[in-house]
Amino acid sequence: GTWTLEDYLRLDDGVLNTYFSHWLLEEDAILSDLSDRFINRRPFKSVPFNRTNDGAQIERMKQIVEEVGFDPEYYTAINNSFDLPYDFYRPDSIKPRTQIELVERNGNMVELSQVSSIVDAISGKVRGDERLYFPREMVSGEMQNGLFMDDYAEFQNIAAQLDVFSNQMK
Repeated sequence: GTWTLEDYLRLDDGVLNTYFSHWLLEEDAILSDLSDRFINRRPFKSVPFNRTNDGAQIERMKQIVEEVGFDPEYYTAINNSFDLPYDFYRPDSIKPRTQIELVERNGNMVELSQVSSIVDAISGKVRGDERLYFPREMVSGEMQNGLFMDDYAEFQNIAAQLDVFSNQMK
């Protein structure tokens, strides 16, 4: 059927947890496993990377995830979160932002970053990162004995190299 806005707005934690609980018993092994990870609080881990410089390593990491038995379509994901906390007013930009102005005692208008060193420090600076998400077993040591030991070691080595530059593996 077709989902409406009202259907979406009725979704809450209770409804979603009920579905996840039912999906634990599904024949679809991936759906069942992902539901188990959610219910039992076993979220994926992530490592930040730079798409320009680290593309080959990210592709290799996805390949290793597949080699140890996880479907990379469901067990890897790339997500980015970037934000520009404050920027000057640039009316010709694609997404113009409204600058904040203060009125001084003498009636003059002054732009916020001119009177705040904190705002000035973050003005025009994009913050954020791009991350590869993967099963925590790839770095946790849970499944690293036996046939795939070398694959896990290679994955961890690549992840550590990427993480050295940012020190932000989550």
